Amino acid sequence: MTELAGAVPRPDPAAVRAELDGLAAVLESHFTYEEKKLVAALNALDPTSASTADLLGLPLPTDPSG
Repeated sequence: MTELAGAVPRPDPAAVRAELDGLAAVLESHFTYEEKKLVAALNALDPTSASTADLLGLPLPTDPSG
């Protein structure tokens, strides 16, 4: 087992950090996009609608046990 672990090259910490920074930037951009879409959808809802069916287009499922 130690032979296998010894054969794996150690990654360059700077390269790993650069990859993680890139991933963080992509995720942040995606979450910003999703947030804008969700806010626009929520703002388009009728504030006088009170039922789940009005807001979501379908009623919540009923609990079969009670």
